[in-house]
Amino acid sequence: PRVLDPAGRTVGELPKTPGSVWVMAAGGGVLAVGRGGPSVVELWDVPARRVRRTLPAGPGYVKAVAVATDGAAVAAATAAEGGKPGQVVVWD
Repeated sequence: PRVLDPAGRTVGELPKTPGSVWVMAAGGGVLAVGRGGPSVVELWDVPARRVRRTLPAGPGYVKAVAVATDGAAVAAATAAEGGKPGQVVVWD
């Protein structure tokens, strides 16, 4: 998938990962990418085009990601395998 700036220009490409979820923080400086197997949330520094931090999200697969408007906090909801309950994880 392509990463676009607010003007619609391509600023980078991210690896294709089936089942991943994406959310951009307000202002476009931080992109959170949730993926499963293992379940992690990657925080991308969009202007630098690199992963700034990788956060473990627990068992299962990341199904939703949210980023605070200032990019200072991230939340992820997971769904566990085998029908077990997932969890919500918050980092600040």
